[in-house]
Amino acid sequence: MSIGDIIADAVGIAFTLATIFIIVRALSLRRALVDRPYRARALWSAIGASSLIALFATGPVDAVFGNNPTTLIPLAAEAAVYGWLFLGIFGWIIINNDVTLAADFLNRDALSWRKGGRILSSVVWVATYVIINLPPWWFPASGAVAAAMNFFANVVSSFIFFGVAGYGGAVLYISYKRVNDLRIKTYTRWVVLSIVALLVGILATFITPEVFIIFGIPFIYCMYKSVGSLAIRTHTLTV
Repeated sequence: MSIGDIIADAVGIAFTLATIFIIVRALSLRRALVDRPYRARALWSAIGASSLIALFATGPVDAVFGNNPTTLIPLAAEAAVYGWLFLGIFGWIIINNDVTLAADFLNRDALSWRKGGRILSSVVWVATYVIINLPPWWFPASGAVAAAMNFFANVVSSFIFFGVAGYGGAVLYISYKRVNDLRIKTYTRWVVLSIVALLVGILATFITPEVFIIFGIPFIYCMYKSVGSLAIRTHTLTV
């Protein structure tokens, strides 16, 4: 094992421990939070933070089972890890959008989120996840269909992932600008910054996985600040 591999493993362990701390803090706050919407935010903050662990887990899973597994157990392992990453991130975005929009005194919509954007984004997100995890034996090993499926899994799905997440993040940013409650604005600002850091970090991994270290630190920091800003809504301010 090279020095670079040792450093990468050490950084991965440090990020994982920091993420676990954020998850534990979010779940602890959830038990003390007064309002149900904020309890939901705390829960999904923990799930959103855990997406970083899922992102790190994709590397070892791919190393063990390969990028294109052909048997049931490896397929299930890949589907579980990527589902954790896909659905965790978007569920976190949905919850924050719904709560932040509800906090707008004028009850305004943002980018047609309530009119159908939420449902359409959810359907597209889940459908994309399902399609890229279909068993390979459902399709020919070669030919136009196989080439099309490979292109969808590697190129189209990436655009969909960033497009849907970016749309949700844009809705969150617009609704954040319209809210007057200082605590909600503080929390939402850190969530928006967390989403930006995570998406940029994931995009950077397409260039080289090591680049994510640069963006993993701000993601963890922003997540920590967003979770901490929920403490004002608890029964006691010492949680």
